[in-house]
Amino acid sequence: MLRQCIMRCPEEVWTAGTHPRTYWRIAYHALHYTQLYLQPSPKEMVPWKFYVPGMSDLWGEPDILESLSPQEVRKYLKWLDNRVDGWVDTMDL
Repeated sequence: MLRQCIMRCPEEVWTAGTHPRTYWRIAYHALHYTQLYLQPSPKEMVPWKFYVPGMSDLWGEPDILESLSPQEVRKYLKWLDNRVDGWVDTMDL
């Protein structure tokens, strides 16, 4: 469902919303915390290569004001999707 929201978002909506809760940041936030929650512990999370501290925050003033492009967020989604099965396989369910 998140993939569809990212893929189908019109360009004019991508940066719409009240800062810091813009459309792109909400999509990024969901991906970031999906990655975090799939880790054995928060200490073991290795952030995505384009991570900037505060980028995933939806409250307060983030350290990054310029938006990630839809293409960049899709790359993060693909990167994350390629790792989910491996992370789940290591979990003690």
